[in-house]
Amino acid sequence: MELLCRNYRAGRGEIDLVFRQDGTLCFVEVKTRHRQRMGSPIDAIDSRKRARLLATARQYLREIGSPRHLPCRFDAVEIIFEKSRLVDVRHWQAIFPIPLDID
Repeated sequence: MELLCRNYRAGRGEIDLVFRQDGTLCFVEVKTRHRQRMGSPIDAIDSRKRARLLATARQYLREIGSPRHLPCRFDAVEIIFEKSRLVDVRHWQAIFPIPLDID
C-alpha cells in the first residue's frame, strides 16, 4: 500500500489515512479503544460516521480530479489497549458498501 494522505479534512469530515493499493483508493478510519472502557472500535463507525466518511471521500476525489470509475473502498484499523499496553491491531477491509454515486 502506498500512503497518499494523512488526516485529510473537508468541511466537518476527516479521513485518517488514504492509501493506493493495486489501483484502488483505500480510505482508512483508525479507531483506538481501551478494552475495559468501551466496546469494539469498529462499532464506533455508525451510519452517521459512514455518511461523513462518504462525503469527505467525495470531496477528496473531486480535489484529485479522479477518473469517474476509480475503485474505492473504506477500511478500518482497530487499535486496542489494555492497561496502557497495546494488545491488538486489526485491519478490516471494505467495512461497508460503496454507493454507486461516490464518484
